[in-house]
Amino acid sequence: FSFNEAVDSKRERYTISEPVALVAPIEDSSKKERDEDMAALQAIMAFKKPFLDPVLSLSKLSELSNIPSYRISATLSGYDGNFYDFVNGYRVLHFQELLKDGKAARFSLMALAMESGFNSKASFNRIFKKKTGVTPTSYLKQI
Repeated sequence: FSFNEAVDSKRERYTISEPVALVAPIEDSSKKERDEDMAALQAIMAFKKPFLDPVLSLSKLSELSNIPSYRISATLSGYDGNFYDFVNGYRVLHFQELLKDGKAARFSLMALAMESGFNSKASFNRIFKKKTGVTPTSYLKQI
């Protein structure tokens, strides 16, 4: 028995006849799990109001909710959005509530935007118009 014959016999023994996945595929979270995660995220946003933090990040929301970042991303993308759309939606709603409470009479629109978690006038105006279809000033005139 030569060395080459020994190698050939081992090679035959360990030859794979069918393709084998070396890494298990990552499965999408189930719809039920995404719905549960979304309900938890909505509750956290409503009660703890992390969107008021202008530097809120996916990792901070993950820590706050005890939901892994990848699951938050998968959940939000399953609802036709992303992390920033989700957070900014709550910021716009908060801004609208401040206006309805009459705070526009005492504070500038930008001060209310900053209080709602926005950190720049340009991003606030762009996001507000994207979410509502009107500018903040036009919205104020409508209420």
